[in-house]
Formats: sequence, C-alpha cells, structure tokens
Amino acid sequence: IGEYSFIAQSCLVELHLEENRLKELNNFVCLESLQRLYLGQNRVQDMVEMEKLECLPNLIELSVINNAVSRRLMHRPVLVFRQPNLLVIDGIPVTDEERHRAELYFIDQQPVANPVESALPGIQQYKTQTPIKVTSVQLGPAPGNHWGPANLQEDYGGGRRARIRTQVDNGLPNNMAQQFINIANSQQQQQQ
Repeated sequence: IGEYSFIAQSCLVELHLEENRLKELNNFVCLESLQRLYLGQNRVQDMVEMEKLECLPNLIELSVINNAVSRRLMHRPVLVFRQPNLLVIDGIPVTDEERHRAELYFIDQQPVANPVESALPGIQQYKTQTPIKVTSVQLGPAPGNHWGPANLQEDYGGGRRARIRTQVDNGLPNNMAQQFINIANSQQQQQQ
C-alpha cells in the first residue's frame, strides 16, 4: 500500500483488501471514517502490523482471517484491548466479558504508574496477582566496586547459610542484605 493510496478517501467507510499478499499495514492514517476493514488471506504476520491500525478511531469491525497473525494465541485479546471501539473481530462479536478479561490481563502486565522504590536500584515493582516466593538471593558487587574484608557468616537452621558482606565503595549497604536475610528467614519459618 503506497503512501498516497488512500489520500482522497477520508470518507471511506468499508474497505476490502482480501487476497492481496499484504505483509505490512502502512498508510491507513487518512482513512478517518473507516468502520470496517477486511484483510483476510494476506500475509500479515506480526502484531506490530495490527498496532498500525490504531490510527483508525472509528474502526468497529476487523477481519484478519487466514493471516499468520490470526493464528497467534493472543491476537484477539490484544486487538480488543488496544482498539476498544472494535465490536467484531474475524466475524465474531466482541463480548463484554472478553473485553473485561483483556483489560484485566493487560493492565496486570503493565508496570505500576508510580513505581514504588524497590530495595534494589533500577528494579521496578510490578502488579502481580499471585505472591512470589524468594528461594535464593545472591548479592554481588556493582561494576567497578570490590568487596571489603569483613565477611559475616551465620547459620539459619536447616543447613542453609547466608553471607553478609560489606561493600567498601558505592555498593549495597548491609541493611539491604539484612532485609533479604529477614525475608528468607520468614519464608523458612512459614514452611515449618
């Protein structure tokens, strides 16, 4: 599809582009009134191409049947979430339940808007539905830093040992290492 293919078609409401060997979905931006787009039996493979259709604010029906992208497991939920105006995808109506599930799934996949400061710099916390269990933590020096001479070893029952090392330069302070040990201890106590 060329850059000027749809330049004078801003009032177009329905477009059939089946069986055209299309791989890319570029230059649809001027089709502001488009409501129905049929792209069946082309060669669209990537969800990135589907994202290019987000420039169509009035699109309510989309068909990508018999394209490689339609065989992907998540193509329908992605379309439902990214293009909330869609009412029909591949000839099947979008239900309220399907829309709700897609929203829940993709909202949980996104980072928290204002990430809480994590115990480790540069790591953001994400929303999760299930709690995670920390089974082991290895702390190492930051690049360019080295460990100091102080090594402290304590036995924490069950044969597990944890090492707390102090870092001389700009590394992790002892209180952060101690926080990890406290977490590991509380998890071990919960198991017993």
